[in-house]
Amino acid sequence: MQGECKQVSSKVGRKKAPTGVDKRPINARLMPEERKQLEQFAAAAGMTAGAMMRQIYLLGVPLYQPAHTNG
Repeated sequence: MQGECKQVSSKVGRKKAPTGVDKRPINARLMPEERKQLEQFAAAAGMTAGAMMRQIYLLGVPLYQPAHTNG
């Protein structure tokens, strides 16, 4: 019995953006090491760099918001 080789698409594991996500891109200026780390995180999670950047943003908002809101 021989094992089969299957060709795997590079899009395996990638999901479409959630419904309602604005399709207009926002540029982020990252230092080379920061970008490399972002790409490593994205690859490990099976996501695009843009999707990973959004996840990091969503995680950071609750930390940023209390220190920068008026009141």
